[in-house]
Amino acid sequence: MRYLSVNACGNWTFRFQIPAAMRPIFNFKYEIKRSLGRVTEQAATIKALQLELDIRKRMGISILPNGKCTRFDEPFVHGLTLGLVQHSIDDISRALKDLQSDPEKCTALRHKKAQLDIESRVSHNLFHFNLRSSPLLRSIHNVYNTSNSPIVCAENIFGIVKFLGDQEMDVPIERFKNKLINIYNLRLEARNSLELLDFKKVEHTLVQLQQVVETEEPVYDVTHQALTLNHASAERCANNEATGAKQHSESSDPVALDNEPKSPSENQSDTAEHLKPDSKYLVENVCEAYLAHKAKLREINNEADEEPPALRKSVQKFKVVCEVAKIVDIRSLDKSVMLEQAVLLKGMPCDPLKTKNASMFVNEPKSRWPIINEKIGLDTWSVRNLNAHLSSVSAITKWATEQGDYPEVKHCGNGLVNKKSKGKKDSQDKLPLNNSELNSVFGDKIYSSGEIGVNTRTKQVMTYQYWLPIITYLCGLRGNEVAQLYRCDIGEKDGIYFFDVRAGQDKQSVKNNNAIRRVPMHSKLIELGFIEYIERFKPTERLFPELSYHTNDKYYKNCGDWFNRAFKSLFKDDRDKKSFYSLRHNFVGDYEDHARNPVLNALFGHANYAISADRYGESVALEKLQKLVESRPIHSVFANIVPFSKTNYFKFQGNPKRNKR
Repeated sequence: MRYLSVNACGNWTFRFQIPAAMRPIFNFKYEIKRSLGRVTEQAATIKALQLELDIRKRMGISILPNGKCTRFDEPFVHGLTLGLVQHSIDDISRALKDLQSDPEKCTALRHKKAQLDIESRVSHNLFHFNLRSSPLLRSIHNVYNTSNSPIVCAENIFGIVKFLGDQEMDVPIERFKNKLINIYNLRLEARNSLELLDFKKVEHTLVQLQQVVETEEPVYDVTHQALTLNHASAERCANNEATGAKQHSESSDPVALDNEPKSPSENQSDTAEHLKPDSKYLVENVCEAYLAHKAKLREINNEADEEPPALRKSVQKFKVVCEVAKIVDIRSLDKSVMLEQAVLLKGMPCDPLKTKNASMFVNEPKSRWPIINEKIGLDTWSVRNLNAHLSSVSAITKWATEQGDYPEVKHCGNGLVNKKSKGKKDSQDKLPLNNSELNSVFGDKIYSSGEIGVNTRTKQVMTYQYWLPIITYLCGLRGNEVAQLYRCDIGEKDGIYFFDVRAGQDKQSVKNNNAIRRVPMHSKLIELGFIEYIERFKPTERLFPELSYHTNDKYYKNCGDWFNRAFKSLFKDDRDKKSFYSLRHNFVGDYEDHARNPVLNALFGHANYAISADRYGESVALEKLQKLVESRPIHSVFANIVPFSKTNYFKFQGNPKRNKR
């Protein structure tokens, strides 16, 4: 599949994703990427088409629109061998040119050899130096970048080829296998010669590789035997190197060789041996079908065309679990497999590519990350993160079991991990602030002297710093419920001002149907000047325009980040369980003894809102809710908060004519 894009500087980039079945011809590269420079769109399109034509010619077989091959025969085998030889020649020639033209790289190799001699360390069992973490010598490392022997590398490639017919032809098969072993032996020999700066031997190796092509013989007689590719096996081999291939395809586009052999336990997830190949069960295809189904549902229900980020994240988590478990065909997923993988996933490191040990992970498949981390000791996934990944497996496998097209899939992943420790309530995920911490927050200069933060670039006053914590503490609204307020979301009925929590405007959202409610405004909020503040806005304007919208945390994100930066270091106990949300817990916690009251549930935005509305009627319910809000004692620090009219807001805003409601 071809992609053509342009960046802000006008540079065009060509990318072509290699179909899984065709990756052996390209040494299992995930994609081809080329920079086309700063040219016109027409010129970029022409170059892209030329590149795509070259790639398709190299494939040697016709490709269907779905990315699968029409047939695999002698041309495919010849193309595979030719592709490996040509890539080997290119990589060795590139490394040889780098060493001959850059004395600094030669010096680096000599230094490594001297260091090896001084420390009396035994060299690698295949090549002399481990260059995985040496960016300067990356081209040499790419000549042979795996610890597998040439025989194992050849067997891994040969393992994706399956001969079909009445009888197998052992001699042609063995000849094909020996050719692959010979290619990898020459690559290994070239790397060792490069490390020893033996350029003549490297040139001799290049000649030998060329002879492999020139003496190419038919592997078998196509009139007697047909050659095909096991799609599940091909996808498995491609996935094993997907991480490394993606990392390098964008820069030097190196060759990714095969990984170490699988352990017996890992082979249990291998579906190729006992399941009839069916591409629709491949992880990638199932994920695409899942997203397409969700898109269709959004269209039917007249929902937003934009794909929810949470949905895409869930799919990515599912793919990570499958990659760690080496799952290619989701029919091999069941409860027992997921139970074993849950134990393995608990050892997954958190963002290892962002640590100083990144070089140890970058070229390794995710299935090896927990093993590597056992020796390093990086922080591992939290129970919450583990549960999120397993929940994504549960969601997608459940969807698949409910579809008529996936009869062999089993629902799994659910019930393996508890989000919360036993004996703990939901409310203990976040704790309320104690009196000392409330004094730290509302005793800040923002509230005691009205010094609200100002954006140095736009000169906008960050009014949310003043109002959002106060509103959440006094009225119990969630952070985003306040952050997304429009002027028209503030109502008044029978002398009672209230917040109309809803999703009536663009990009507004509510947690669930129970969250749609009316919450009376505390008299202290009116006393501090909130009504005067909102009268400065038109009905169609947001009350906190300085808050920008973010895909994940909506309008609340900047407020939450600011609160943590400003106050979290002041919290003494259970710091990890205290944040902006703790202010809502202060509000809800004061009514804990009345948790079963349906009127309180209406106030909090919890269940039973419909009961309270039906039982009391709208106006009566609002009056009862106001009494509940006013009956709650507020912290003494609120007596020292300056009214909004005395803050620095008016120094920047002036005093424009107020807009009438």
